[in-house]
Amino acid sequence: MLKKSDWKTLPPPKQVKTLPLHFPVSRKELELIKPGHFPETMDHKWFIYFEDNCLVMHRSWTGLQVYRAFYNEESEEFSELEVNRDAESYGISDDEYDKQNFIFVISVLFLNRKGAQPPAPPKASVEI
Repeated sequence: MLKKSDWKTLPPPKQVKTLPLHFPVSRKELELIKPGHFPETMDHKWFIYFEDNCLVMHRSWTGLQVYRAFYNEESEEFSELEVNRDAESYGISDDEYDKQNFIFVISVLFLNRKGAQPPAPPKASVEI
């Protein structure tokens, strides 16, 4: 299981927004997610680890924390998504985009689900 110290990461952002999320993930599926994701090539854009019932996602190139999702064991879902809202470092403020992007990345990387990446919101200042 990966830990935060396994990659060069920046501290959590000071400006965040917590969004309600309903992303069902069974306990069996959570076991597929918990080991995390280590970016082995430049094409892998995320470093992801699980700690304290939260899935934390950093951009692999910069170490920037973008998402932290809270897993609710009782309802077997990711129920809240904390999103970086620092305009200088992240530059995206579209809540719906961030929820859909989080679900897309986790679905594809860990759950073998297919889907289309949501289109980047207009005027995004960073590559998604």
